[in-house]
Amino acid sequence: MVSPAGRIVRGLFVCYLISFVLVMGWVYVMGKGEAPVHPLLAVPWRLYEGVAGWLRHFLFFHLLSVVLVVGFFSSRYLLIQQDVKDRFRILQGLLIFVVVEAGVYLLLQEGVKPLVIRNARHLEYRTRLAEEFLDLYEGAKERGDEATMLQALRSYTRLIPSDEAYREELRTLERGRPMVEEAGEEEGFPAVPRNLSAGEALRLAEEAFQKEDAYTAYYYARLAHTIEPSLVEARRLQAKAWEAILREEETASSRKDKDFFAAKRQAYERLMGGDYLGAYYAFMRLKEERPRDADVVRYYEEARERVESYAFYYEEIANLSDVGGIPRVFFARRGDDRIDFFYLERVIRVAEGTYGFGVEVTGVGGEGALLYRLRAPYAKIEQGVLVLHCVGRSDRSVRFLPEEEGEVPYDPVFLVPVGLDVDQILLLGGTGWEGRTLSELFQLVWFPDRVLLPRGEITTLIYIRIYRALLFLIGSFLVLALAWRGRYRAARRSWGLLVVGGSLVAAAVWWVADMMEKGGARLIAAAMALGGSGAAVAVLVVGSAVLLGLSLLLLVRAMQ
Repeated sequence: MVSPAGRIVRGLFVCYLISFVLVMGWVYVMGKGEAPVHPLLAVPWRLYEGVAGWLRHFLFFHLLSVVLVVGFFSSRYLLIQQDVKDRFRILQGLLIFVVVEAGVYLLLQEGVKPLVIRNARHLEYRTRLAEEFLDLYEGAKERGDEATMLQALRSYTRLIPSDEAYREELRTLERGRPMVEEAGEEEGFPAVPRNLSAGEALRLAEEAFQKEDAYTAYYYARLAHTIEPSLVEARRLQAKAWEAILREEETASSRKDKDFFAAKRQAYERLMGGDYLGAYYAFMRLKEERPRDADVVRYYEEARERVESYAFYYEEIANLSDVGGIPRVFFARRGDDRIDFFYLERVIRVAEGTYGFGVEVTGVGGEGALLYRLRAPYAKIEQGVLVLHCVGRSDRSVRFLPEEEGEVPYDPVFLVPVGLDVDQILLLGGTGWEGRTLSELFQLVWFPDRVLLPRGEITTLIYIRIYRALLFLIGSFLVLALAWRGRYRAARRSWGLLVVGGSLVAAAVWWVADMMEKGGARLIAAAMALGGSGAAVAVLVVGSAVLLGLSLLLLVRAMQ
């Protein structure tokens, strides 16, 4: 047999379900022409918006359900419970249920609601990207540019995979183009040892020279001389190794060998001279010509590592244009004599790394004067640094450097320190405060002081979120007390009471819930503005305690 409290809880869940169905019906039926997304994405978008709307007004639905279930539908049944112990047993069950439901309400508000809001905004962003690729496709189609058409359609269909019309056009284009197989990876060679002392580098140089490995001997001899310039033996061995390199070129038996050794020496000179990108492309060509040449493979790897320390490859981001990512990341960082503003149109994190699109960094002086500006189409975020230098992995013509304006304080200009890790940067973009969880708001408040954020606004929002969670308990106890008192009158009247007075009751509950929510939020905001965080906490704690105690007192008196 179901207990009295169990009957009330069951009735509440029925009312929650009815309210959810009504909200979803309104979103799907009444808002057909309002979806700011692609028609094929409208169904999931409406689902996310419906769930978000239902959660946004769940406090009202909950309070109205309590009034209807306790004050009307269960009124005749509850009148039978005349014994004080029975009434308090019902009260105890309802209190436990309300406390548990308050915890679930907090999880829904701080976990599910931000998630569905982000998903809805993500679908809107996917729609904007898809429209851009569709415009690009139509323009390329007018020009007869099949390569651009193919790339644009691939991106569009990854964003809108259920659009069969354009998928068929993509299949038609792909059938007319040859398939290109990707080259496999080649066998690797031992890496060059790091963190050597001058003596260890000189020992390796001598061993390599004895083995007639002139390039390796020159490399380690030069490294030893760099570490310790007074090391005469390193300088002498460096000269001998270079002579061996030149002699190898002069004694080559064929013209092809002479050209290869000359190209290898020139590539090596670039590497030693600091032109790592030029050396990388040069050794890449030599590696394709003679993939088993130990010197070429070793110094190709050396040049590649050097390039990857200050640049990233365009191929890493070539297929990310159709990935939604985090839109509109913007923040400011305070320096000694300037403020740096960072804006990234979109940030995408994948397994290979984190990348930014549409990047702009601006420095402003103390009096608001523009000191510098950097603009770059792409960036890679690594270890708190924005890498604004993008190059082709194998195509030398592909290179993106930032546009400079003013006197840029960074050397080199394409390595811009941010001072934040990737998780913090991602936290700064997105869908506004409503799409943030309470834990994310706390993380924003705890950001380093040099990152300029509206900390007062964020702190106020945290206090308001906490108040709303407590308001669920306060409102539940208050409405439960009023509904319990009203059950006597409701029990003596017909179902016409619900029909005639239902709209008035709903309006009254809406007004009370809205007044308590907005009134409390405004008091907290005013206290924060006038007295700071301490005053806001005092208003939150004292006000919530008074309201909670008053509602519990009314509930206990109603049960008596």
